Order: sequence, then C-alpha cells, then structure tokens
Amino acid sequence: MTIKAVISTTALVLVLGGVASGCSTGGQSPEGAGTSSPTTAEPSPTPTDDPVSPGPGPSSPAPPAPSTPSPSPTSAPAPSTSPGPAKPTVGSIDVMISNSTWDPAAGVVVRGFADTVDTEATCTLELSLSGVVRTVTSEALEGPTTMSCGELIVSSAEVSPGDWTAVLSYESTTAWGASAPVVVTVS
Repeated sequence: MTIKAVISTTALVLVLGGVASGCSTGGQSPEGAGTSSPTTAEPSPTPTDDPVSPGPGPSSPAPPAPSTPSPSPTSAPAPSTSPGPAKPTVGSIDVMISNSTWDPAAGVVVRGFADTVDTEATCTLELSLSGVVRTVTSEALEGPTTMSCGELIVSSAEVSPGDWTAVLSYESTTAWGASAPVVVTVS
C-alpha cells in the first residue's frame, strides 16, 4: 500500500468517525456521546514501492486528502479515426494476388484485389508459359476500401504441365495497375 493510499484511508476513517460521533439515535445521545476523548490515528508503517522514499525512520505525515473531489480538466472528444468512404484513385494503383493455386479439377485459380474503389472496373488474369498466353477477364467488385477481382480461373483443359507465370491487372476509367508476377506450378 502506498503512503497516499494510507493517508486517504486514514482521512476517510476520520471523516466517517466525525460523522458517526455527531449522530444521535431517536433523539437520545448514544452512550459516551457527550464526552470526547482525544484520539489520533497513527498510520501503521507499511513498505513502499517508491524508490525515492527515505529509508526507515521518522517522517512527517502528508496533509489529508480533500474530502470533495476536485474537478478534473475536460478535453474535447478525439476526432474520429474511422475511415470514410474511399475515393477513386486516379492513376497507377497497387494490385495484389492474394491466392493462386492449381486445382486439377478446375484449373489455375487466382484471387486478388486492387487498392482503390471505383464504380466500374475489370480485372484480367494473364497466364504465360514459353510464349503461350491464356487470358481471363472478370468484372471487379466494389468493397469498402478495395476492388475485389474475385476468383479468376483458367481451366485445366487450357494449360499444360509446367511453371506458369500469373499476372493480375486492373483497369477502370481512372485507375490501372498490375500485380507482381506469381509462379503457379501445373502438374
């Protein structure tokens, strides 16, 4: 317990003791209420975690804590940090492939998104291997902060075994971009 806590507790005991000694029951004074005997509350010595406090020895008590809380300064509410609606970007934007896999039943499956928000846009997946190029295009879907390209699939009938390079591109009337190439191994 800190010195401040001991002093606050002592002040509370003194205040409550003063209130109790001034009370009466049913118009009659409680036994001993007319007499007063001086009492002093001595804080019991307690260890402290304060590295600046002096070692053992006499110390003077701190003034009692105020009985009424002092008003604390108020501050204006913090401005909102929640993002508002995203605005379309004009120019080059980042495009990311979030997942790319080979599924023998379906084909090469690529998912990704563009770091912008537009009303209309298209996403194009381009797969290439040794001069052979396969392309799939889909409509981009608007999200709260990005444009989703959804799932683009090049069927297994259109690809041969090997390491295909996938690039996802995005295009709208105001923004465009392409992802870094990703290798998808078809077996």
